[in-house]
Amino acid sequence: MREYILGLPEQFKFRPEVINRGKLKKSEKFMAAGMGGSHLAAGMIKTVNPFIDLLVHRDYGLPRVPDYFLKEGLLVASSYSGNTEETLNVFEKGLEQKLNLAAISSGGKLLEEAEKEGVPFIKIKSGLPARMAVGYSVKAFLKLAFLEEEAEKAEEAAEKVKANSLESAGKNLADFLSGGTAVIYASGVNFPLAYYFKIHLNETAKMPAFCNFFPELNHNEMASFLSGRKNGEKFRFVFLADEKDVEKIRKRMKVTKRFLEEAGIEVKIIELLAEKNGWEKIIHATVLASWTALFLAEREGFSPLDVFKIEKFKEEIR
Repeated sequence: MREYILGLPEQFKFRPEVINRGKLKKSEKFMAAGMGGSHLAAGMIKTVNPFIDLLVHRDYGLPRVPDYFLKEGLLVASSYSGNTEETLNVFEKGLEQKLNLAAISSGGKLLEEAEKEGVPFIKIKSGLPARMAVGYSVKAFLKLAFLEEEAEKAEEAAEKVKANSLESAGKNLADFLSGGTAVIYASGVNFPLAYYFKIHLNETAKMPAFCNFFPELNHNEMASFLSGRKNGEKFRFVFLADEKDVEKIRKRMKVTKRFLEEAGIEVKIIELLAEKNGWEKIIHATVLASWTALFLAEREGFSPLDVFKIEKFKEEIR
Protein backbone atom coordinates (compact mmCIF):
# COMPACT_ATOMS: atom_id res chain seq x y z
CA MET A 1 0.00 0.00 0.00
CA ARG A 2 2.98 2.30 0.46
CA GLU A 3 3.31 2.73 -3.29
CA TYR A 4 -0.35 3.76 -3.51
CA ILE A 5 0.20 6.48 -0.91
CA LEU A 6 3.37 7.74 -2.56
CA GLY A 7 1.47 7.96 -5.84
CA LEU A 8 -1.56 9.80 -4.47
CA PRO A 9 -0.49 13.33 -5.46
CA GLU A 10 0.29 12.16 -8.99
CA GLN A 11 -3.33 11.06 -9.42
CA PHE A 12 -4.38 14.70 -9.42
CA LYS A 13 -2.37 15.17 -12.63
CA PHE A 14 -4.52 12.58 -14.43
CA ARG A 15 -5.94 13.88 -17.70
CA PRO A 16 -8.99 11.76 -18.45
CA GLU A 17 -10.59 11.00 -21.80
CA VAL A 18 -14.36 11.10 -22.12
CA ILE A 19 -15.75 8.24 -24.21
CA ASN A 20 -18.96 9.19 -26.06
CA ARG A 21 -18.08 12.82 -25.38
CA GLY A 22 -20.46 14.06 -28.07
CA LYS A 23 -23.42 12.98 -25.95
CA LEU A 24 -22.26 14.83 -22.82
CA LYS A 25 -24.45 17.86 -22.19
CA LYS A 26 -22.96 20.79 -20.30
CA SER A 27 -24.75 21.61 -17.05
CA GLU A 28 -24.43 23.87 -14.03
CA LYS A 29 -26.10 21.39 -11.67
CA PHE A 30 -24.50 18.10 -10.68
CA MET A 31 -25.46 14.92 -8.86
CA ALA A 32 -22.77 12.43 -7.82
CA ALA A 33 -24.14 8.94 -7.14
CA GLY A 34 -21.75 6.57 -5.42
CA MET A 35 -21.02 4.54 -2.32
CA GLY A 36 -18.00 4.21 -0.04
CA GLY A 37 -14.83 5.53 -1.57
CA SER A 38 -16.53 6.24 -4.90
CA HIS A 39 -18.38 9.36 -3.78
CA LEU A 40 -15.46 10.99 -1.94
CA ALA A 41 -14.38 13.09 -4.91
CA ALA A 42 -17.64 15.04 -4.99
CA GLY A 43 -17.33 16.04 -1.34
CA MET A 44 -13.76 17.20 -1.87
CA ILE A 45 -14.77 19.30 -4.85
CA LYS A 46 -17.42 20.98 -2.69
CA THR A 47 -14.82 21.63 0.01
CA VAL A 48 -12.61 23.49 -2.46
CA ASN A 49 -15.46 25.28 -4.21
CA PRO A 50 -18.65 25.33 -2.11
CA PHE A 51 -20.43 27.41 -4.75
CA ILE A 52 -20.65 24.52 -7.21
CA ASP A 53 -24.25 23.27 -7.32
CA LEU A 54 -23.40 19.67 -6.46
CA LEU A 55 -25.12 17.08 -4.30
CA VAL A 56 -24.03 13.59 -3.28
CA HIS A 57 -26.47 10.67 -3.54
CA ARG A 58 -25.63 7.55 -1.51
CA ASP A 59 -28.65 5.32 -2.01
CA TYR A 60 -30.69 3.31 -4.47
CA GLY A 61 -32.87 5.07 -7.04
CA LEU A 62 -32.64 8.63 -8.25
CA PRO A 63 -31.69 11.58 -6.04
CA ARG A 64 -34.68 13.04 -4.22
CA VAL A 65 -34.63 16.46 -5.82
CA PRO A 66 -37.20 18.52 -7.75
CA ASP A 67 -37.89 17.35 -11.31
CA TYR A 68 -36.24 20.42 -12.81
CA PHE A 69 -32.96 19.54 -11.07
CA LEU A 70 -33.03 15.99 -12.45
CA LYS A 71 -33.79 17.23 -15.96
CA GLU A 72 -31.32 20.11 -16.01
CA GLY A 73 -28.50 18.49 -14.03
CA LEU A 74 -25.77 16.02 -14.86
CA LEU A 75 -26.08 12.72 -12.99
CA VAL A 76 -22.69 11.02 -12.59
CA ALA A 77 -22.77 7.37 -11.54
CA SER A 78 -19.45 6.60 -9.87
CA SER A 79 -18.42 3.08 -8.88
CA TYR A 80 -14.74 2.24 -8.75
CA SER A 81 -15.33 -1.48 -9.26
CA GLY A 82 -18.20 -0.89 -11.66
CA ASN A 83 -20.29 -3.46 -9.82
CA THR A 84 -21.72 -1.50 -6.90
CA GLU A 85 -25.36 -2.52 -6.53
CA GLU A 86 -26.74 0.86 -5.49
CA THR A 87 -24.89 2.79 -8.20
CA LEU A 88 -25.95 0.37 -10.93
CA ASN A 89 -29.54 0.89 -9.79
CA VAL A 90 -29.13 4.67 -10.05
CA PHE A 91 -27.64 4.30 -13.52
CA GLU A 92 -30.53 2.10 -14.64
CA LYS A 93 -33.10 4.59 -13.33
CA GLY A 94 -31.26 7.42 -15.05
CA LEU A 95 -31.42 5.57 -18.36
CA GLU A 96 -35.14 4.94 -17.90
CA GLN A 97 -35.78 8.65 -17.29
CA LYS A 98 -33.48 9.66 -20.19
CA LEU A 99 -31.48 11.94 -17.91
CA ASN A 100 -28.20 13.68 -18.70
CA LEU A 101 -26.07 10.78 -17.49
CA ALA A 102 -22.38 9.92 -17.25
CA ALA A 103 -20.26 7.28 -15.49
CA ILE A 104 -16.87 6.94 -13.80
CA SER A 105 -15.35 3.52 -13.14
CA SER A 106 -12.32 1.29 -13.59
CA GLY A 107 -14.44 -1.35 -15.33
CA GLY A 108 -17.19 -3.80 -14.41
CA LYS A 109 -20.85 -3.77 -15.36
CA LEU A 110 -21.19 0.02 -15.12
CA LEU A 111 -18.78 0.62 -17.99
CA GLU A 112 -20.26 -2.27 -19.96
CA GLU A 113 -23.71 -0.67 -19.70
CA ALA A 114 -22.41 2.81 -20.44
CA GLU A 115 -20.65 1.58 -23.56
CA LYS A 116 -23.68 -0.40 -24.72
CA GLU A 117 -26.07 2.54 -24.18
CA GLY A 118 -23.75 5.18 -25.60
CA VAL A 119 -23.53 7.03 -22.27
CA PRO A 120 -20.48 9.29 -21.74
CA PHE A 121 -17.96 7.69 -19.38
CA ILE A 122 -14.41 7.91 -18.10
CA LYS A 123 -12.36 4.83 -17.33
CA ILE A 124 -9.89 5.31 -14.48
CA LYS A 125 -6.95 3.18 -13.41
CA SER A 126 -7.86 -0.21 -11.95
CA GLY A 127 -6.23 -2.27 -9.19
CA LEU A 128 -6.59 0.19 -6.31
CA PRO A 129 -8.94 0.36 -3.32
CA ALA A 130 -11.60 2.97 -4.14
CA ARG A 131 -10.48 5.14 -1.21
CA MET A 132 -6.99 5.22 -2.69
CA ALA A 133 -8.17 6.30 -6.15
CA VAL A 134 -9.71 9.58 -5.06
CA GLY A 135 -7.41 11.70 -7.22
CA TYR A 136 -8.44 9.87 -10.37
CA SER A 137 -12.09 10.25 -9.41
CA VAL A 138 -11.70 13.98 -8.72
CA LYS A 139 -10.12 14.65 -12.10
CA ALA A 140 -12.71 12.48 -13.87
CA PHE A 141 -15.62 14.32 -12.27
CA LEU A 142 -14.11 17.73 -13.02
CA LYS A 143 -13.71 16.70 -16.66
CA LEU A 144 -17.34 15.57 -16.97
CA ALA A 145 -18.51 18.78 -15.30
CA PHE A 146 -16.44 21.01 -17.62
CA LEU A 147 -14.69 22.48 -14.56
CA GLU A 148 -11.37 23.03 -16.33
CA GLU A 149 -10.13 25.74 -13.97
CA GLU A 150 -10.50 23.49 -10.93
CA ALA A 151 -8.74 20.68 -12.79
CA GLU A 152 -5.79 22.97 -13.52
CA LYS A 153 -5.59 24.06 -9.88
CA ALA A 154 -5.58 20.41 -8.77
CA GLU A 155 -2.64 19.69 -11.08
CA GLU A 156 -0.73 22.70 -9.76
CA ALA A 157 -1.31 21.58 -6.18
CA ALA A 158 -0.12 18.05 -6.94
CA GLU A 159 3.31 19.45 -7.80
CA LYS A 160 3.67 20.91 -4.31
CA VAL A 161 2.64 17.99 -2.08
CA LYS A 162 5.28 15.30 -1.52
CA ALA A 163 3.73 12.19 0.00
CA ASN A 164 6.94 10.95 1.63
CA SER A 165 7.25 14.21 3.61
CA LEU A 166 4.07 13.32 5.53
CA GLU A 167 5.05 9.79 6.54
CA SER A 168 6.40 10.84 9.94
CA ALA A 169 3.30 12.94 10.70
CA GLY A 170 1.12 9.96 9.81
CA LYS A 171 3.08 7.73 12.18
CA ASN A 172 2.75 10.27 14.99
CA LEU A 173 -1.01 10.50 14.49
CA ALA A 174 -1.24 6.70 14.43
CA ASP A 175 0.64 6.60 17.74
CA PHE A 176 -1.92 9.00 19.20
CA LEU A 177 -4.93 7.01 17.96
CA SER A 178 -3.57 3.56 18.77
CA GLY A 179 -5.60 1.63 21.32
CA GLY A 180 -8.55 3.99 21.15
CA THR A 181 -11.66 4.75 19.14
CA ALA A 182 -11.14 7.65 16.76
CA VAL A 183 -13.52 10.58 16.57
CA ILE A 184 -12.71 13.05 13.81
CA TYR A 185 -14.19 16.56 13.90
CA ALA A 186 -13.97 19.40 11.38
CA SER A 187 -15.92 22.43 10.25
CA GLY A 188 -18.88 21.85 7.96
CA VAL A 189 -16.80 22.97 5.00
CA ASN A 190 -14.05 20.45 5.79
CA PHE A 191 -16.36 17.63 6.84
CA PRO A 192 -15.57 15.59 3.68
CA LEU A 193 -11.97 15.39 4.91
CA ALA A 194 -13.10 14.18 8.34
CA TYR A 195 -15.19 11.57 6.56
CA TYR A 196 -12.19 10.51 4.47
CA PHE A 197 -10.15 9.97 7.65
CA LYS A 198 -13.02 7.96 9.13
CA ILE A 199 -13.50 5.55 6.25
CA HIS A 200 -9.74 5.07 5.86
CA LEU A 201 -9.47 4.10 9.52
CA ASN A 202 -12.50 1.79 9.16
CA GLU A 203 -11.35 -0.02 6.01
CA THR A 204 -7.57 0.17 6.13
CA ALA A 205 -6.91 -0.05 9.89
CA LYS A 206 -10.12 -2.02 10.70
CA MET A 207 -10.61 0.52 13.48
CA PRO A 208 -13.91 1.89 14.80
CA ALA A 209 -13.97 5.56 13.86
CA PHE A 210 -16.62 8.24 13.73
CA CYS A 211 -16.87 11.81 12.50
CA ASN A 212 -19.00 14.93 12.88
CA PHE A 213 -18.78 18.66 12.26
CA PHE A 214 -18.91 21.96 14.07
CA PRO A 215 -21.14 23.62 15.13
CA GLU A 216 -23.78 20.84 14.99
CA LEU A 217 -21.92 18.44 17.30
CA ASN A 218 -21.96 21.04 20.11
CA HIS A 219 -25.74 20.81 20.20
CA ASN A 220 -25.99 17.05 20.83
CA GLU A 221 -23.03 14.67 20.48
CA MET A 222 -20.79 16.60 22.84
CA ALA A 223 -23.15 15.89 25.74
CA SER A 224 -22.53 12.14 25.47
CA PHE A 225 -18.77 12.54 25.92
CA LEU A 226 -19.09 14.96 28.80
CA SER A 227 -21.67 12.95 30.74
CA GLY A 228 -19.18 11.26 33.09
CA ARG A 229 -19.84 7.80 31.65
CA LYS A 230 -17.08 5.26 32.05
CA ASN A 231 -14.68 4.39 29.21
CA GLY A 232 -14.61 7.92 27.84
CA GLU A 233 -10.84 7.77 27.99
CA LYS A 234 -10.88 5.16 25.19
CA PHE A 235 -11.87 7.80 22.67
CA ARG A 236 -9.20 9.75 20.79
CA PHE A 237 -10.36 13.01 19.26
CA VAL A 238 -8.77 14.63 16.23
CA PHE A 239 -9.87 18.12 15.20
CA LEU A 240 -9.07 19.13 11.63
CA ALA A 241 -8.57 22.87 12.05
CA ASP A 242 -8.34 25.36 9.23
CA GLU A 243 -7.24 28.97 9.65
CA LYS A 244 -9.85 29.83 7.00
CA ASP A 245 -12.65 28.52 9.23
CA VAL A 246 -14.80 31.35 10.54
CA GLU A 247 -13.70 32.67 13.93
CA LYS A 248 -16.78 31.27 15.69
CA ILE A 249 -15.87 27.75 14.54
CA ARG A 250 -12.26 28.09 15.69
CA LYS A 251 -13.47 29.29 19.08
CA ARG A 252 -15.83 26.30 19.33
CA MET A 253 -12.94 23.96 18.60
CA LYS A 254 -10.81 25.56 21.31
CA VAL A 255 -13.53 25.43 23.97
CA THR A 256 -14.65 21.90 23.01
CA LYS A 257 -11.05 20.69 23.30
CA ARG A 258 -10.80 22.18 26.79
CA PHE A 259 -14.07 20.60 27.92
CA LEU A 260 -13.03 17.17 26.62
CA GLU A 261 -9.59 17.34 28.22
CA GLU A 262 -11.13 18.35 31.53
CA ALA A 263 -13.20 15.16 31.24
CA GLY A 264 -9.98 13.13 30.83
CA ILE A 265 -10.31 12.66 27.05
CA GLU A 266 -7.34 13.16 24.74
CA VAL A 267 -7.60 15.62 21.86
CA LYS A 268 -5.17 16.38 19.04
CA ILE A 269 -5.54 19.32 16.67
CA ILE A 270 -4.28 18.93 13.11
CA GLU A 271 -3.88 22.20 11.23
CA LEU A 272 -4.91 21.76 7.62
CA LEU A 273 -2.95 23.55 4.94
CA ALA A 274 -4.37 27.01 4.34
CA GLU A 275 -2.86 27.70 0.93
CA LYS A 276 -4.71 29.85 -1.58
CA ASN A 277 -5.05 26.81 -3.83
CA GLY A 278 -7.49 24.68 -1.82
CA TRP A 279 -6.44 21.49 -3.59
CA GLU A 280 -3.17 21.47 -1.65
CA LYS A 281 -5.22 21.09 1.53
CA ILE A 282 -7.17 18.22 -0.02
CA ILE A 283 -4.12 16.31 -1.24
CA HIS A 284 -2.19 16.94 1.97
CA ALA A 285 -5.08 15.62 4.10
CA THR A 286 -5.68 12.52 1.97
CA VAL A 287 -2.01 11.58 2.14
CA LEU A 288 -1.87 12.15 5.90
CA ALA A 289 -5.00 10.05 6.46
CA SER A 290 -3.55 7.28 4.31
CA TRP A 291 -0.24 7.10 6.19
CA THR A 292 -2.08 7.17 9.52
CA ALA A 293 -4.38 4.31 8.56
CA LEU A 294 -1.50 2.23 7.16
CA PHE A 295 0.60 2.54 10.32
CA LEU A 296 -2.40 1.62 12.50
CA ALA A 297 -3.08 -1.46 10.35
CA GLU A 298 0.55 -2.58 10.58
CA ARG A 299 0.62 -1.97 14.34
CA GLU A 300 -2.41 -4.21 14.89
CA GLY A 301 -1.36 -6.85 12.34
CA PHE A 302 -4.19 -6.21 9.86
CA SER A 303 -3.88 -6.29 6.10
CA PRO A 304 -4.51 -2.70 4.96
CA LEU A 305 -6.06 -3.86 1.68
CA ASP A 306 -8.25 -6.73 2.87
CA VAL A 307 -11.97 -5.92 3.07
CA PHE A 308 -13.12 -9.55 3.01
CA LYS A 309 -16.01 -9.02 5.41
CA ILE A 310 -17.47 -6.23 3.27
CA GLU A 311 -17.21 -8.37 0.15
CA LYS A 312 -18.80 -11.31 1.98
CA PHE A 313 -21.67 -9.07 3.07
CA LYS A 314 -22.23 -7.95 -0.53
CA GLU A 315 -22.45 -11.58 -1.62
CA GLU A 316 -25.02 -12.32 1.08
CA ILE A 317 -27.40 -9.56 -0.05
CA ARG A 318 -27.27 -10.33 -3.77
